[in-house]
Amino acid sequence: MLITELAIGRDAFVFPTLDGINGQIMQTNGSGVLTWVDNLGENLWDRDSTGFINPSIDGDTLRIYDSIGVDYVEISHDGTNSIISPVGDLSITGNILLENSGMIANKKNINVDIGSNVIDSFADTLGEGCVWHLVCIKGANRRVGTFMTTWNASTNDIEYANVSTKDIGTVDLEFTTNISSENVRLLATATSDDWEVRVIRQII
Repeated sequence: MLITELAIGRDAFVFPTLDGINGQIMQTNGSGVLTWVDNLGENLWDRDSTGFINPSIDGDTLRIYDSIGVDYVEISHDGTNSIISPVGDLSITGNILLENSGMIANKKNINVDIGSNVIDSFADTLGEGCVWHLVCIKGANRRVGTFMTTWNASTNDIEYANVSTKDIGTVDLEFTTNISSENVRLLATATSDDWEVRVIRQII
């Protein structure tokens, strides 16, 4: 322990007179005065039963772990939207937002029964156009294609809508789009039950 402050070097760094506590490091104030501070970097990564985890920062976590011999990196927000990337694969839960292109992509699997069914819905402020890629399945019956639409968020009007599909077997399933409560919606009207609709949305 120093009895008095110690100045070292041409720029006269001033060291503290007291001992720090275990694990602390010295930090300068930019004017040559050094003080003891907690080493935050030391505790940045903690290890749990599945691997290394970054303590939550505003609900965001970053984990590196191993599962059955495969290494994973996981980025999670609020425990709901996450990116999990093992070797050779990339699994994403939530939207993909490419800032420079303005495109938001999302994949859904929806079960459709008789009547009008909401397949997809999102705020009309997210873009000005959308393309849905569709695969519809019921036993040996199939519908595959795309549905395209543009809208005016100021007037809440659908300006253009077009569907291009190819049917295999008997397909009693039709698609339309509208705006309801400032949300753009893709609707499927079915005349029989038990359809599975797989859709990828791209907002532009």
